Amino acid sequence: MTASFLVPTASSIPVEKYYQDLRPLLGDRWLRCLDQRQRHQDSAYQNVQRVFLRKSEQKAICQLKTVNDEALYNLHTSSRFIPCTSSKLFEFMETNSVYVMETAHGLQLATREQKPMARKLDVIRFRPQLQMFKYLYNAPARKPIRIGTSQEFVPITNTREVGFYRRSYCLQNLELSASDRTLLADYLTNDSRVSADRVLSVLLKYYNTVCARVAKTAFTTDRNGHQSPFPREVSSETLGDYARNVCVFIYLDDVYAQFSFAGNFPRPTDTISVFEEPLADELFLKKARYFREILTDDRHTAYFTHLCQLAAVDIRKVTSEKVEFLSVFQYRYVLDAIKAWTTYAALYPQAATTISDITALFVEKKAQVWRWVTTTYSLLCNELTQTTQRFVKERGPNACIVGGKHFSKDYLLELYHDNQREFDSATESLRRYFGNILTVEIVADRLVNDRSVNLAENPRSRKSSFQNLFGAAVLADVAPCAERTTSPDEDKEIIHLVNLCARAVMWMIYVGAGGPYRFPEIQKLKYASKDRDLYADSESRCIEIHAGYSKAQILRPVTKQLDMNTSDYLLFYTMIVVPIRNHVAGRLSSVMSRDLADEMGMRVEEHTANAADGEGCRLSDAGFTTQVLNSYLFADLSCGKLLKYANFAKGARKFPVSVPQDQRLSLRDLRHGIIYFMRRHTNVGRIVAGSDAVERLAGHTAATGRTVYAVPDSVVNHE
Repeated sequence: MTASFLVPTASSIPVEKYYQDLRPLLGDRWLRCLDQRQRHQDSAYQNVQRVFLRKSEQKAICQLKTVNDEALYNLHTSSRFIPCTSSKLFEFMETNSVYVMETAHGLQLATREQKPMARKLDVIRFRPQLQMFKYLYNAPARKPIRIGTSQEFVPITNTREVGFYRRSYCLQNLELSASDRTLLADYLTNDSRVSADRVLSVLLKYYNTVCARVAKTAFTTDRNGHQSPFPREVSSETLGDYARNVCVFIYLDDVYAQFSFAGNFPRPTDTISVFEEPLADELFLKKARYFREILTDDRHTAYFTHLCQLAAVDIRKVTSEKVEFLSVFQYRYVLDAIKAWTTYAALYPQAATTISDITALFVEKKAQVWRWVTTTYSLLCNELTQTTQRFVKERGPNACIVGGKHFSKDYLLELYHDNQREFDSATESLRRYFGNILTVEIVADRLVNDRSVNLAENPRSRKSSFQNLFGAAVLADVAPCAERTTSPDEDKEIIHLVNLCARAVMWMIYVGAGGPYRFPEIQKLKYASKDRDLYADSESRCIEIHAGYSKAQILRPVTKQLDMNTSDYLLFYTMIVVPIRNHVAGRLSSVMSRDLADEMGMRVEEHTANAADGEGCRLSDAGFTTQVLNSYLFADLSCGKLLKYANFAKGARKFPVSVPQDQRLSLRDLRHGIIYFMRRHTNVGRIVAGSDAVERLAGHTAATGRTVYAVPDSVVNHE
């Protein structure tokens, strides 16, 4: 039977009379529609080439469940015998008898020697065109064994060494009754956004008061040996993260008296609920004194540690039968938020009243609660270090696997050139609004590549602006021209194009600077001011960047010299695009936010550069905006701040164009991959000094690099 039998398209369907080559092998609903006259023996039809089915017969056949015989033939490759469950088929078709033997590969035809031991089997000879014969034999239906599962797995303990939660945190000792699990699940009945907002309002009150009124005369040392003033100041974004991560901890503290084990751990009784009570100054103070008492009274250490253990429960996965815990990676942020909340809450009373100073309890770790939480946090970080040090897998000299995704030298080059093309496209669009926008190459030739221009600077008397390295005549020669007055909509488009140029050149710096920067280090680059970051090397004629480590409280500038191409593009951005941005800002009377990088939060009103106080001692909004635009490279006029991370991260999601979106690496993954290549191609396994230099250029200590960043199996020094 032809292929048209399966999907009828013609007015009639030809049926081959050699039934051994029958294409559709049907189930028990066999061809009842065929006329009885067609059911003669095969020999009666040897000279008949074709017959045709009526339309009613075609329709009936189309309703039957047919089987593709070629697929069936190819499915059974190890044996010439194919099981068939249709008894009707064997009633209709002519059968032959053969002798078969049972083997590990199924039924096989018996040889002459094997016939006495073989069994007789009725079969239908079956052969697609130009294939060897196979045989259908009648066999009962068999249910196949399922391969694979959709079951949600849970950890199974079979050794004593089962990780941080069991070895160091003893979560296996938590006993939760059905009512306890219900109480945990009740957290989800509240609006999580409202809860986070209330916690954030309390935390901001504590934080702003403590940072403003507690003198930073003490220093704390982190796990990497870096010292920072205490109490620590963080960005408003970090405070928001603290509030979200500490919400469950605060909720558990509020409802702790309702747990079945509440009487086992004494705690202070004078407290309030953050989620229910109206927030006022006296209530802020009452809640702060509650945590101050927990910190200063060692009798409450057991309660605090038990509360921290409960905070490891994943509230979203609590059921009436079981609870699940956050991953160790997730819990790290929860514990960090608990540390921050405890610090600012316990210090708030001494900032708001005349109560005694307890700073030494934190700095010298005299409080038992603080020793416990800091030690636990260190153990947790060590656990993460041990489980993430094989983050990068080697795949030859120019490729590796980062976080399960392929990364190679070609990936990095494509990412770089895609951003370069976006920069070129944006500058081409700017030519619609401005004249005399030269190419990147011409600007570089007329400025840095011209040896008559002296780029050398005296370290003790450096110029306040990178642009001032060049004379007025040279600058006038390359400066863009405003040929017409643009409309407000056109100004918005110009700002958008400037931001595209900014993002593209930031990514070119990220890739072309060697050791990859963290985003805040690129975001805050200055081309002017007393602490500017851009300089030029008089020999190579390339731009150097002097930027500090963003996570350190004390500035440790690292000098990185850009390659020629990246240097030329950054030069073009600084000398051409930035002036265009500032020109549009002046026409729009733009105002930059005092909180440029979302780091100050509510403290922005108390900043020394706030609005004028009437005596002219402070900058006006216009003066502050002028200062920012004339110093920062990456100011975003659309939001009045520095270019935000969300905008910058689009570059990683958008490029490389040739890589599928779900296979593009995040900023963190790229950082690991770049550091891996730096180590591999400097032979840091044999050169310890080279190893330390690589980590230094990456902006962290050698100890941090060896234990955290992109540790491959092939690098001996980083095992």
